[in-house]
Amino acid sequence: MKFTVDPKVFQRFPNVYVGVVAAYGLNLDMVDDEAVAVLLDNALDDLHQRFKSGDALRADPGIKAWREAFTTLGYNPNKFSSSIEGLASRALKGKMPRVSPIVDVANSVALKYLLPIGAHDLNRIEGDLYLRPAHEGDFFTPLGSDESEAEPERPDAGEFVYVDDSGEVRTRRWVWRQGNNAKIEEDTNAVFFPIDGWRGVNDDAVRAATDALATLVREVFDAQVQTFHLDAEHQHASWTEGEPDSGARRRASDRITEPHGLPIISDVRARIQPTTPQALVDEQIIHDILTRGTVDLIVRDDLEKALHSGRQLRVKFGIDPTSSKVHLGRAVPIRKMRQFQRLGHQIIIIIGDFTGMLGDASDKDAMRTMLTREQVRANMATYSDQIKGILDAGLVEFRHNSEWLDALRFSEIIALASQFTVAQMLQRENFAERWRDEKPIGLQEMLYPLLQGYDSVAIEADVELGGTDQLFNLLAGRTIQKAYGQQPQDILTNQLIPGLDGRKMSSSWGNTTNIVDDPTDMFGKLMSISDEQMPIYFEMTTDLLLSEVAAIKEAIERGELHPMEAKKRLAGEVVKLYHGPAAAEEARTGFEKVFQQRALPGEIPAILLKDDAPRSILDLLIQTGLAPSRKQARQLVDGGGVSVDSAKVTDIAAQIIPMPGMVVKKGSRSFVKLHIVAEQPEAIRAALQQAIASQHRVRIDYTYNPDGSRAGVSHTGEAICPTEIKAGRSGEMVWVAKPAIKSYNLSGITRVVSTGEPVDGLETENEPGKLSCLALLRFCLRLV
Repeated sequence: MKFTVDPKVFQRFPNVYVGVVAAYGLNLDMVDDEAVAVLLDNALDDLHQRFKSGDALRADPGIKAWREAFTTLGYNPNKFSSSIEGLASRALKGKMPRVSPIVDVANSVALKYLLPIGAHDLNRIEGDLYLRPAHEGDFFTPLGSDESEAEPERPDAGEFVYVDDSGEVRTRRWVWRQGNNAKIEEDTNAVFFPIDGWRGVNDDAVRAATDALATLVREVFDAQVQTFHLDAEHQHASWTEGEPDSGARRRASDRITEPHGLPIISDVRARIQPTTPQALVDEQIIHDILTRGTVDLIVRDDLEKALHSGRQLRVKFGIDPTSSKVHLGRAVPIRKMRQFQRLGHQIIIIIGDFTGMLGDASDKDAMRTMLTREQVRANMATYSDQIKGILDAGLVEFRHNSEWLDALRFSEIIALASQFTVAQMLQRENFAERWRDEKPIGLQEMLYPLLQGYDSVAIEADVELGGTDQLFNLLAGRTIQKAYGQQPQDILTNQLIPGLDGRKMSSSWGNTTNIVDDPTDMFGKLMSISDEQMPIYFEMTTDLLLSEVAAIKEAIERGELHPMEAKKRLAGEVVKLYHGPAAAEEARTGFEKVFQQRALPGEIPAILLKDDAPRSILDLLIQTGLAPSRKQARQLVDGGGVSVDSAKVTDIAAQIIPMPGMVVKKGSRSFVKLHIVAEQPEAIRAALQQAIASQHRVRIDYTYNPDGSRAGVSHTGEAICPTEIKAGRSGEMVWVAKPAIKSYNLSGITRVVSTGEPVDGLETENEPGKLSCLALLRFCLRLV
C-alpha cells in the first residue's frame, strides 16, 4: 500500500510534516483493558496540568499553527477546529468517551504530544491513500450515517482531505471530521495512523509520537508495525500490507512465556544486600520523581504503587563511557536517582564498559565507530568519582556490564536476538531514515538494545531511568525480563536538555557542559544558552523548587526580571551544585567583569603563529582553534560572532594582519591572544633587539644541558621576561641565578615570541642574585 502527500499541499504549506504508523495483525483478544485505561488517564492528567483553560490551549504553538492553517484554507477555526483542538477541549471539560482500545491508545498519544492522530481501518480502504485537495466526484459519508439511505456529502473544491483511490473521503477538512468507513470497529485488525504536524513547530513531537505509538501498538496489540515520516522532500510512503484477513489470530495463550534457551543467570552477579530493607514514603519526593522533568512513565500506576508500598526498589541507570566526562544531560537521570536514594531505594549504576565499545545508535544518523576496550577503560577512569559528587557513594552499587556480557556464549546471544525482529529494529526513527537514505546500519548496532535489556535481567531491575531517546532500549529490557520470567521493570524517561548548539547534549557532538568543567567555563557555557532554553535548564539542572522556577519565568514575562539576570541565577545555581557557593560567586563576578563591563579576562590563552603574514579571517579562526572547519568559520563570521581587537568582522573575505597581542574573540566567552613566533636566526636576533629597545614582554625558547657540557644538548626551556625563566624538569617554574647560566649552558635560542605587552622595570632584578630581564635578553642575543 502507498500513502502520498500531494505536492499541492507542500506548495501551500512547505513545512507540513506527517508521521505514519501502519499496523497489521492487531489482536484485540489479548488487550489489557486496564492498562489502556491507565494510558489514557495519565494523558488526561498531564493535559490538565499543562492547560488550565481553553485560552491556554489555543495559545499552544502547535494548536496555533493549525488554527492559522485552517484560516489560510478558508475554514473558520472556531467552527471547524482541528481534531486535536477538539479532542483536547473536550478532555479539559471532562467529556472524554472511551471509544475502543485502538482509538484510546491513539488518543492517549495525541493528548500527550498534542497532535492530530487519525485511525483508519485499512481493510475499508480501496487502493492507496492520499492527502490532497478534493477533486470533483469525491464524496464523504458522515460518521454514524446509514450509507444505503444517506446522500453523501461533496467536499468543497480544493478542500484538503484524506481520500482513497475510490474518491471516498476518509477525513474532511484535513484533520477535522472522520468519515463512516474510516472508523475503527470491533473486527478491525489493520490500521493506518497519520500524525500531522509542522516542521519548525512540533516536528520533534511528531517523531516522538510516531515512535511512542508504534511501540504501544506493538506491545498492546501484538501487531506488526511500520513507521514513516513524510515532508516536502519525502512525499510517499510504501509498505507491505500483511495479511490481516487470512488465518486465525494469535490468542493471548499463544504468547511466548518461556525463555526458549536463554541462559539462567541468577548466579551471574553477586547480590549486594540492601543497606535499607524498607524505603520511606515521602509524598513530596514521590511527586517530584513522577512529575519533575518526567516524560514517559511505563507503567505509571505500577511505579506509583511501588513507591507508596515502602518496598525497596532496585533502580538502574546505565552510562556508557564514550567520553571521559559526565555532562549535565547525563547528570539529569543521576539527579533523579538521588531522589530515589533519599527514600532508601537501592541505586545501581551500570558502567557500560562492554556496551560502550559498540556505542548506542539511538540518536545517530550514521554508523558509529566502535571504541576499543582500552579507550573505554581510559574514559571511565573517573566516572565513579564524578557520579559520587551527586549521589551518596556509600549506598550506590556500581557494576560493569562486562561482568555478564563477556560471559555470554554465541548461542545465548542468538537466543536473545530471537526475541526481536528486524522490522522492530527498523521502527527506530534513525534506523528507518538511514535505511531510506541507503546509509549503512551495522548489525552490532541492532544488538545494543538487546545487551542493555540483558543488563536489567542481570541486576534484576525494578525501575530503569533514561532520556526520551532511550525509550526503545528501555522497553527492550521489559521484553527480555519477561522472557526470563522476571517482572518487567517500570520505565521513567526524562526530558533531554539541549546542548550548546541547540541539539541534544551529547559527548559525541562535543556540545556539552560537563560537571567537572572549571567553574568559570561552566558559568560561561550556561550564559551562552538561549533565553528559550532557560526554563528546561532551571527545571532539569537545578534544585530550585518548581514554584520558584515558575515565579522566575513569570517575572521575565512581566518585564520585572531581565533574562540576563535570570540566566546568571541559573548559571550560579548549577556551578554551586558542583563547585560550591564561593566558586559560583567568583565565576559570576568574573563573567560580569569580562562581558558586562567589557574588560578582558585576566588570563587569555596564547596562540602561536609562525609569522605575521596576512591571512583570511576564516584561516585565522581555524589556525587559532576557534573553528574546526571553514564551514563553521564561515557560519561564525556570517552570524556576527567574531571580532578582532574589539572590532566585529562580518566579511568572510576579510584579510587580517596578525599583530603581537592581538585579541581574537568568538561569541561571548572565547578569547585568544596572538603571539608571533620568529624561527630564523636573523628574525630571532631582530626580535631580541626589538624587545630590548621596546621593553616588551617576550618568551624565549632555548636549549640547554643540565650537566654543563657542550655536547648532547637534550633539554629545552623557556623564559618569560620579566616574570620567570623555566628550566629544569618539565613544568617546573624557577628563576635561574647568574651562576646557573653557565652550568645550564644555554646553547641556542630556538624562537622568540613577543607578546606585545610593554613592561616597566626591565632592568630591575626581582630577587637578589637573579638576572634582570634586560641582562637575560642581552645574553640571549649573544647566543644567536
